[in-house]
Amino acid sequence: MGPSKRGFRQELATGAAVDAVQASVALVDGKVTANADSISKLSAAIGNVIAVQNPSFETVAGNIGWGTDILGSNNALPAATTLTDSYAAQGKYSVRMSGGPDAPNRIMYNAQQFSLQGVKRIWLSLDSRTAGAPPEGTQVRIGLRYYDANGAQIANSYIPWFTATGGTWQWGQNVVSGWHTPLAGAASARVILYVQGLTAGVLLLDDVQVNLETATGAAISQSLTAVSNTVTQQGQDISAVSTRLGTVEARQPAGSGALATAASVSAVDSASVSRDEALGTRTGTIEARLPPGSDKLANEARVVAAESAAATATGAVATQLTQVKATAEGANASITNLMEVSATTNGIGLVDGGFEGSKGWGSSSTVDQPSYDLPSTAQYWADTYRSGLRSLRFNPGIASAASVFNNSWLRVKTGQKIRVTYWARITGSVPTSAGYIRVSARTYRTDGTNPYVAIGASSPVTSLSSTWQKLTEVYTVPTGVTIMQFAMQCLNNNANTAVYVDDVSAELIGEEGEIARAKVTNVLDVDGNISGTVSENDGVRSSYSILASVFRVVSKLTGMGMEWLDGYLRIWKGSAQLVLGHSFGSGDLVMWYGPNVGAANCNKSNGLFHLDTSGGGYFGGSLSAGTLKNAVQTTTTVTTGTELINGPFDTNGNTRSVVLSFSRTMAYVSNAYGTSGFTAGAGENTATIRLYRKIGSAAETLWQTLNAAGMVDIFNEGDAPDRANSRWGGALTVNDTSPAGQQVTYRAVITGYTSQSVSHPGTINSITTTQNLAIIATEQ
Repeated sequence: MGPSKRGFRQELATGAAVDAVQASVALVDGKVTANADSISKLSAAIGNVIAVQNPSFETVAGNIGWGTDILGSNNALPAATTLTDSYAAQGKYSVRMSGGPDAPNRIMYNAQQFSLQGVKRIWLSLDSRTAGAPPEGTQVRIGLRYYDANGAQIANSYIPWFTATGGTWQWGQNVVSGWHTPLAGAASARVILYVQGLTAGVLLLDDVQVNLETATGAAISQSLTAVSNTVTQQGQDISAVSTRLGTVEARQPAGSGALATAASVSAVDSASVSRDEALGTRTGTIEARLPPGSDKLANEARVVAAESAAATATGAVATQLTQVKATAEGANASITNLMEVSATTNGIGLVDGGFEGSKGWGSSSTVDQPSYDLPSTAQYWADTYRSGLRSLRFNPGIASAASVFNNSWLRVKTGQKIRVTYWARITGSVPTSAGYIRVSARTYRTDGTNPYVAIGASSPVTSLSSTWQKLTEVYTVPTGVTIMQFAMQCLNNNANTAVYVDDVSAELIGEEGEIARAKVTNVLDVDGNISGTVSENDGVRSSYSILASVFRVVSKLTGMGMEWLDGYLRIWKGSAQLVLGHSFGSGDLVMWYGPNVGAANCNKSNGLFHLDTSGGGYFGGSLSAGTLKNAVQTTTTVTTGTELINGPFDTNGNTRSVVLSFSRTMAYVSNAYGTSGFTAGAGENTATIRLYRKIGSAAETLWQTLNAAGMVDIFNEGDAPDRANSRWGGALTVNDTSPAGQQVTYRAVITGYTSQSVSHPGTINSITTTQNLAIIATEQ
């Protein structure tokens, strides 16, 4: 029957990220019993599941997403088949099939026909249980109806199914699940559920899961070890929730098989169902943050985007997780951005303060016994809401106060102050009669009584308007009260005015130990090569950590920049550079200044200044006034044959420091965006400069030879212009003396030049060349 659901998550490329989000979901679901179906939708949004409508059968009327016709669009169920709220593996509802000899075989087609473009294989899963033993040999199947590129039917195909051997079973004991490879020639498919031989007994089906695995060729990257471990641990803690993959996937729009765009995700009717006040967010917002796919990441890889803001009695935690992950044969990469904000504001975890689910509120108030049915005077309302997709509506003409209780029971202490905030508005006629909207509570006391109390003042209906108003009340827990259950209460005698409530929240105030923290993690991981940043701030201390082989700060101007690379800092501009660190050049240098020859070519003989690990140093520049300094340079970009003359000039007969330096840069730019870019080819960057000397009337002679070298730096960007910098550099410093009264002349000539080839598959839009040849003679 294939791997377990937990094993399935570990097999998926984004399994850890899915579990991480599910961990917060499990916390909310476990603490405040939020709507299970809405929770699974948040979880499923991570799994790139887009292939099935109404997978947990929570839509029970109208467009239910299933049918008996081949298109699944007639919204009809097979004979002796209903949607029931008696049992459910996920959410509130499931499919109930009553056995009988007149209809032993039942088939249900899903209305969602999804594309198989780029799909390598398909994960299918179906859970079942009994409410009456079916006969031996009854089969439970899940499979696919395939279609060719013209929409013509090809065939039905099922994964290995479950066959009953007698007796009964529970949810999770006989899950039909496994991978299925698309049939040859198939261009699209839809899900099929099939039960065979149900002549007696009662069978229930729920929790349909579908996941499309694509085979893409490129990778993009993430997963810092610390982040990965945290995610894994969370996933282990909530493994019982792992069956909740796939609910949202079914509600994503049909298409080419790529991830849905932000607009279409926000249109999914289940997107906000998991927006619970305890979470402080909604699925619609999470899904809307999925990249629209303009850079093809969403089409070619897996994109995970999720937000949660879990509020508990001890604080609040808001997280936003975005991950782009690609897998291919032999390649595995991801990019992850995780933002976490926490504050110990002592928030109280009301269940479903946004009224998005169906299990957060009810009509009764027995301790720890939730009710899910609303009074006849109130209902969930999808046409008017402040956030999410629903609000709570109190109908017009409520002659006696109607109460809707939250399904959470708060353990409180005497003297605690509780602040309750909610939003309210009206529609219909302007109210004229008396009435109110308020927060009340059933309190449970140590003396055995449980009276109702009003939390703060009531807000008259006549004070409300057609726009949402924020209302806040504070309640001090009196002596003897140990448990409280909040309720929204309305009295409305106006026959043509409806009252709406949304976004109910509560928190403890005035408690000590309030702490706020923020953390942002950005991580890349390509086949185990990890880089990233972590920024943390707790209001007292802040830190910013970087893990990278190269950290580069690039200037928009050509020929200058700054970089941290493997333990050294290099700053360069034009023909000069400064390098500090412990792993550059030759020997034991820790600081070096001189011509722009790159970090690897620094040594004690070619710089103007250096310090080493033994405490030694050298400075070859000017330190005081009164020196004789003669300097010349040329910036012509002509190489071989270029000549530079310094002199003739006078001398005092003292020792002269003569510096000959050469630098050259060719900056290539290509505006051809994409995965390909500049490459360096054959050859190498070299230059030969000969330095001639003439003293007095004597003949000029060859005095020194400078052999310059260089390299090609390539900066290819997927979403910005590609750049390549080909550079040459070198310098020499020598001492010279000659008699006073005899003039001196130095002449430098470039006699040799070679370059390493640079190419780009696209157009090279610009090449900017700079060059500097200089002779500096300084006499103390």
